[in-house]
Amino acid sequence: MRLLSTLAFIAAAHTSLAQNNLIGLFNTNTRIDDFTMSLQGVGYLASNGPSLVYKTTDGGLTFTASLDFVFINNTYLRSIKTMGDSVVILGTLTRDHTLYRSLNAGASWQNITPNLPDSVHAICGLSVVGDSLIYGTGRYFGDAYLIKSSDLGNTWQFIDMRPWASNLIDVHFFTDKHGYVVGRAAQANQGAILLETVDGGINWTPKWVSNVAGDRAWKFFMRDPAHFYVSIENSQPIANRYYSSSDSGQSWRVDTMGTLSLPMLQSVGFINADTGFAGGHFAGYAYTYDGGATWQQSGPFQGFNRMLKMGDRLFMSGRNFCYFGPANSVSVKPPWLAPLRKIHRIERIFPNPIASGELLKVRFTAAKLTNVGFALTDVQGKIIFEWPNIEAAEGSNDLELRLPGLPSGNYLIQAFTDIEHHQQRLIIR
Repeated sequence: MRLLSTLAFIAAAHTSLAQNNLIGLFNTNTRIDDFTMSLQGVGYLASNGPSLVYKTTDGGLTFTASLDFVFINNTYLRSIKTMGDSVVILGTLTRDHTLYRSLNAGASWQNITPNLPDSVHAICGLSVVGDSLIYGTGRYFGDAYLIKSSDLGNTWQFIDMRPWASNLIDVHFFTDKHGYVVGRAAQANQGAILLETVDGGINWTPKWVSNVAGDRAWKFFMRDPAHFYVSIENSQPIANRYYSSSDSGQSWRVDTMGTLSLPMLQSVGFINADTGFAGGHFAGYAYTYDGGATWQQSGPFQGFNRMLKMGDRLFMSGRNFCYFGPANSVSVKPPWLAPLRKIHRIERIFPNPIASGELLKVRFTAAKLTNVGFALTDVQGKIIFEWPNIEAAEGSNDLELRLPGLPSGNYLIQAFTDIEHHQQRLIIR
């Protein structure tokens, strides 16, 4: 079994000049898309690149491999939750390998995808109520449904969410009746949507709908029973925003993060009234010490995708890192600010126009060694296809991206680094 090094924050009192106390856990191109953790210190990580489930029994000090998908190519792990002490449920974005279950605390696993409704081929979010009831939703591109099971995943009820949403990313239920799903609205002229149910998913009330092109609500975060936050993802270079509620979801508002523009913001959460963290898919993290009035950006530890607060404990995960530790001892390095002008650039994409399904060549110049992610979007910024992240060397990089089969028309090739966003128009003939 693989033993991973400890990730910890060094406990330190917060001062006006906070010290960097974040230690990286992984040194490979790994993204921890989701995790679960109990107050007893038993938890699981859903990791991609390679696709593995890791288990900890000591609160995140050490991890061992519990499930290895080396036997299945291109399995993308997306969500993981526990029910009681023994049952673990894992959702993926892979057809025929969409749902896995362990009944013995991760010692062995079974593929229970055949138990799912026929139209469910990907699960982005999971939420557990008690020891037997579980909700699932999906997915970030092209699916909007809620599924629920009250018998540990043996049978499932399917709820079609297309009247309200075009895709769904996350789900959070407080009881068997009351919960939220977040994603993108069904109407083409709308963006992010936040939906609430009080009858177990039969009826839904939109609590907030964005009219900003490209918006998708991404992750639900609960600070305490009164304070909720929902991140808003957008692939366009606009100021980051998030939804927040301070009255247990009775009312919501949109908070803007000043001029901060993290590419594809995917996680926002506060650990108290003053201190909050945020991060994007291709970006470093940001933090606030004044309740969100001002935010500072810092460079390392990209790809925030999930945050969880349990009592006085805080849990976060992203690309090449995770953190499990005391919430009251989190501190970050002095702010690292993005340059005033962009330092990387897309030099050229060719051929352009291009035929559907052909190989697109991209010349990308990097001012320094950097991770870069490419996405194909429509002209409004809606993501159609994403390619795996690439490590671009300093200088000129000639890259090749295979296009999916698409109708002719105008599109955008978008590139995201940890600090910048670039795009060029692409014509598919």
